Amino acid sequence: MCGIAGSIDLNNNRIDQKIIPSLIKSIRHRGPNFENYWLNNNKSVLLINTRLSILDLSSNGNQPFISDDNRYVIVFNGEIYNFQKLKSKLKEFKFRSNSDTEVLLNLFIKFNSKCLNMLEGMFAFAIYDNLKKEFFCARDPWGIKPFYYYKFENKFWFSSEIKSFFLIDKNIKKNEK
Repeated sequence: MCGIAGSIDLNNNRIDQKIIPSLIKSIRHRGPNFENYWLNNNKSVLLINTRLSILDLSSNGNQPFISDDNRYVIVFNGEIYNFQKLKSKLKEFKFRSNSDTEVLLNLFIKFNSKCLNMLEGMFAFAIYDNLKKEFFCARDPWGIKPFYYYKFENKFWFSSEIKSFFLIDKNIKKNEK
């Protein structure tokens, strides 16, 4: 179990960085081994991960995980059961970890959203493309790994924990639809 959270300002404005420690704290219990965040150059995109180290226990598997060319950034919660088999389809990539996170990121780079059809596992993840300024989020078809999202004041927020959104909007109400 890991924790992921983040935000994109839809108007390309800076995200208030004072919220970062509170967001990390709201998901810290999901990943006690490592925590970190990433902001794009103009501070309008935020990705957070709290890691529970399972597959690659080294620091090479820490997140947010950034592609070798710095174009893509991923935060990931879950496990890709067939990641070793999938890794063998990615011979053009040089791997620096033994993590399913890196395999997932490279699958996305090579196959884009079609990579979802190849995955066996339970997962929720978010990938940001620095070049195209695009954000891609997904979770497993059964929803085993949580992925909550919320739009508030021209910002898209996501988290593994719904309680994170109370840090953003104290008056939030659950949508029963």
